[in-house]
Amino acid sequence: MKGFSEVSRYMFGDPIAKVQGFEPAGLSAFAGYAVGYHAVQSFMDKHQVTISEATLLDAETILSQCGLFSK
Repeated sequence: MKGFSEVSRYMFGDPIAKVQGFEPAGLSAFAGYAVGYHAVQSFMDKHQVTISEATLLDAETILSQCGLFSK
């Protein structure tokens, strides 16, 4: 599976994936938005940056430095 359907099933969750004809990923509705919100909030708190500053950063920077996905 490639493209938007791959992203959609994680971003929007199973209820929307099923309606759109995408394979469910085992997630509740809009789970991706909740995870993204908490990742950005964690990054901002950890690095003392504003939302305006955070929007100028790439996703890899935020996700790798937010502290939520550390090994």
